[in-house]
Amino acid sequence: MESEIGYQKSVLSAVFEKASGRMDGCLKAVTGETARRLRERGGEDFYQIWHETWEIYSRSSELDRKEIAIIGELATDGYQDVHMQLTQIKLVRERLEEIKRQLEAELLQKGKVYLCVGMLSGMMISIILI
Repeated sequence: MESEIGYQKSVLSAVFEKASGRMDGCLKAVTGETARRLRERGGEDFYQIWHETWEIYSRSSELDRKEIAIIGELATDGYQDVHMQLTQIKLVRERLEEIKRQLEAELLQKGKVYLCVGMLSGMMISIILI
């Protein structure tokens, strides 16, 4: 989204249309619906369209509440100029990457615990059988 807005100067409806083609599940539905509503406009601004659409589709999302809240912040009031769009997208991306790093560290830590518990269990079973 950043490159399409920043370098290609694409309009938001085209950006969301392309994004919906690259996503699955809830995110595919929300980006497709956002693109459709942006094309129709009907007097609504992007902030209103995004929040209404995200509110509906995020209920069926497999994402965590924190992730849902962060993605919901993709649109803010005053999101109309390119600089603000890029800034907000970058902020959301950085926050999601931080959550990803935290989850990876937690997975690594839990993996070590599970490995140790598995080895100890195996040793206990071996001792009991001997």
